[in-house]
Amino acid sequence: MTSMTPSKPVPVPVSQTPLPLFRRLNTKLLLLTIAFVMLAEVLIFVPSVANFRLTWLQGRLNTAATVSNLLFDEKIAPTQPLVKSDILMALGVKAIIIRAEGRSEIQIMNEMPDKIDARTNLSTVTALESIRDAFQTFAHGGSRTIMFTGTVGTIGRSVDVVVDEGPLLHDMWIYSRNVAVLSLLISIFTAGLVFLALGRLVLNPVRKMTEAMSAFAAAPENRANIIAPTKRSDELGTAERNLASMQTALTDALGERKHLANLGLAVSKINHDMRNLLTSAQLISDRLAGAKDPMVARLAPKLVGALDRAVRYSENVLHYGKAKEAAPQLKQLDLNGTIDDVIAMLKADASGQAIKIENHISVGTVVFADPDQLFRALFNLARNALQALVRSDDQKTKPLIRFEAQRNKDSATKTTIIRVSDNGPGLPARAREHLFQPFTGSTTSGGTGLGLAIAREIAQGHGGDLKLVETGQGKTVFELTLPA
Repeated sequence: MTSMTPSKPVPVPVSQTPLPLFRRLNTKLLLLTIAFVMLAEVLIFVPSVANFRLTWLQGRLNTAATVSNLLFDEKIAPTQPLVKSDILMALGVKAIIIRAEGRSEIQIMNEMPDKIDARTNLSTVTALESIRDAFQTFAHGGSRTIMFTGTVGTIGRSVDVVVDEGPLLHDMWIYSRNVAVLSLLISIFTAGLVFLALGRLVLNPVRKMTEAMSAFAAAPENRANIIAPTKRSDELGTAERNLASMQTALTDALGERKHLANLGLAVSKINHDMRNLLTSAQLISDRLAGAKDPMVARLAPKLVGALDRAVRYSENVLHYGKAKEAAPQLKQLDLNGTIDDVIAMLKADASGQAIKIENHISVGTVVFADPDQLFRALFNLARNALQALVRSDDQKTKPLIRFEAQRNKDSATKTTIIRVSDNGPGLPARAREHLFQPFTGSTTSGGTGLGLAIAREIAQGHGGDLKLVETGQGKTVFELTLPA
């Protein structure tokens, strides 16, 4: 006897250990925000330090231009070494050359450097060139002597200034340090604001959802563990409502499963006793069948049939109560042989009813299927058809059950379609609505609806399907599809 004792659900392990600080989402968010802001500041720093260098040089040039204008306009020639040194020291440069109309008008220098390492025209330098020159200043460590040129005034006067790169590099490092410190402060401040905002808007709700899911996983049957969704209208609000709906549905399903498991256990116990009672009744009915009394001889076969149906009813209920249908053991079968076995059982079950059964399957039709499972599926379909014909009130048409089969070569996957049809009254509306649902899709009063449910489960286990093709007054057709 098949047991339907429910198995105890395996509890889902739920970790209650707090996460380390460095693995928490808020810590990662804080560090990532700081890193991203610092990266943005680095991208801003590159053009800004180049602009600082140009500004520094332009400042020296403007000061030199002011001196040049004074000396040129007043016709003062700084020939005295002390005057030259004072001017150069005040400006922080090594040499100043003032040109007008292409000629050198004034030169202020103690002595001309032996080598000029780099030259820059501040009037024509581009942004990319300024960035390149700034990084070259960092790379050479302030050891070069550079000359930069700029136009002064509107009369074609220009100034060439020669300086050591050391003071420029020193000021650029100070500027970089200030930018780095300011960037770090901005990053921390921004990260803090982002952390507080996202913590309130995202992290706290996500943490609550995580805690709710952990509590629900520990005891899914307890409705107190279902999350209470907020009234948020964003994605998290939608997630909370969907989670609550899913948890509610799962709790209901677990409750139904528990009830069905209890029912299955009760049916198993009842079936054990009922099978014993039915066995005794069958022995008595066998003795009655041999009695000479005409009435007993007439009623005994009906009693035997009723007992057989009761046994099959119990077996179907128990068989469906198993966790799942066994995997089919595929073999090459002569379909006609299986149909002949089904017809033989139908005729025995018909109890003398005048029902015609026709087999229109071609000789030699072969399918790959589990013999026992295919027989059960086809017999369930045929027996449903037989019961429909027995209930029919139509006396004009002779009851008929027909078996047919054909190869479907048009589809991408070749299949064999087995068709079982009858000319009965058709399926009622309620049966069509719950056709393949056990205990609700029965077509007969007091039936279980397991026949069609089991038949479809068998078909799908073979990689095929079972469907209702047509039903109505005078015709009902089911098609069972098997991969060829």
